[in-house]
Amino acid sequence: LYPTFKETDVVIGLDAKPGTSHPAMSKIVTEMSGKLKNTAGVNAVTAQIGRAITSDEVADVNSAEIWANLDPQTDYESTMAAIRAIVDNAAPEIVEREVHTFLADRIEDEVAGEERGLAVRVYGDDLKKVEELAHSVAKQLKTTNGVYNPKVEAPAMLPRIEIEPDIEKCKTHGVKPGEVRRTVSVLLSAIEVGNLFDEQKVFEVVVWGKPEIRQDVESVKKLLIETSDGLVPLEELADVRMGKGPTVINREAVARYIDVTADISGRDLGA
Repeated sequence: LYPTFKETDVVIGLDAKPGTSHPAMSKIVTEMSGKLKNTAGVNAVTAQIGRAITSDEVADVNSAEIWANLDPQTDYESTMAAIRAIVDNAAPEIVEREVHTFLADRIEDEVAGEERGLAVRVYGDDLKKVEELAHSVAKQLKTTNGVYNPKVEAPAMLPRIEIEPDIEKCKTHGVKPGEVRRTVSVLLSAIEVGNLFDEQKVFEVVVWGKPEIRQDVESVKKLLIETSDGLVPLEELADVRMGKGPTVINREAVARYIDVTADISGRDLGA
């Protein structure tokens, strides 16, 4: 419902498969940026991977945006066609790709809504229970006249390592379960402990384990935890296993939610 603007600022949105690593995404974005820089009519190219610290957008490292600034004197249509060709021929890991001008991108963000004819939003604190209820709603919608193709818009799941301290085993070795959790969190996920100031620059001081301890589940199991009995492997204090977790948890007014969407046909939406 709004016009197409021939702007010189172009926004390219990229979404790879959930679980795509930061190095892999960085390689894809670097290669694409290089091709865009060598395109006639493109003045400058910059990019961002994931979510900025103070951003209001939800994005993981499998998402990226590339901004291209066009020469005002260039043949606009041919330059945009060249940009779209580069984006369309990007790595197969990129499952969603969009090319917009800056204004069109901002307007779409403001007027964005659910494109399907019907949406039911299920709220709750327990995400697993919310998903169960959402599937129940979808099942009911299937039996409703005029509603077709109901779908649970559940977030994609990612593999993750789950570590659950064993209270009895921790007690045997004289260590608190909370201490095990904190130690593992620091060594595997890092913790900021201070700041270093140098020539009006601020650097975060972070405590983090060596990369070797994060290579796979087996290396995590062998992680040494300090106890009253000395250093003990994590697998003797906790259950270490592979599990799955959502790529993103959507919230509205603090509550978690999952949408159930459907199309309407042959019947009035109100009915």
